[in-house]
Amino acid sequence: EKVLSFGERKMLDTARSLLVKEISIARSVTEEVVEADLRRFLKL
Repeated sequence: EKVLSFGERKMLDTARSLLVKEISIARSVTEEVVEADLRRFLKL
């Protein structure tokens, strides 16, 4: 696996944050619930 550069990591973190916020609003749950679900689904 390739290690992400600083810019790539920042872009990934930003995208993940936006995704979590959008899903939490759509599902009417907290961001923590969405983050836990994503970790479980992606096995992180």
